[in-house]
Amino acid sequence: DGAVFIDFAGSDGDVMLQTSRKGWQDIDFIAHEFIKDTDVDHWKWFRTDYGNDEAISDGIHINIPTVSLSRFPYLEYHTDKDTPDIIHEDKLVEMADIVEKLIRIFCTNYVPVATFDGVPFLSGYNMWIDWAVDKEANNKLEHIFYNFDDEYASIFDISRDVSMDYWDVYAIVEKFRERGLVKVKWEK
Repeated sequence: DGAVFIDFAGSDGDVMLQTSRKGWQDIDFIAHEFIKDTDVDHWKWFRTDYGNDEAISDGIHINIPTVSLSRFPYLEYHTDKDTPDIIHEDKLVEMADIVEKLIRIFCTNYVPVATFDGVPFLSGYNMWIDWAVDKEANNKLEHIFYNFDDEYASIFDISRDVSMDYWDVYAIVEKFRERGLVKVKWEK
């Protein structure tokens, strides 16, 4: 469904994200959304600044959307200065954290499809939020479940639509799923 190519992870450059070949796959949107909320300010299109093995997995007729995360510039590349001495543990940890968060979202994201018609009886499922007590939370909950009729809106799409953290929306959707109010569709 998608892949992440990682290069120069422990070097001293800034993190740079390059999109997949098509640039509009789920992995691109998730990576871009996550990266924009970090200190990373280098976002480029597929193979804009340099290319590597992402071109193999994202090649013609293979078509595994692959984003590239690297540190750039990496002036030591293919020189006698390209040694283990220039690797920084804190940079490796930072890159590992970025990749882990991106993959966790990508691998848990699915399209929730309603098993109910109309509006669900939320108080019967112990999910109703009194609009007089918390109008914003009530509105967001409604906005979330009204997305369940669009078989192409994933949890990630819904989180962007309602301007909420992915994991908060995921927790709400999972409550619907646990109560049998949505079924899981993995593909868009």
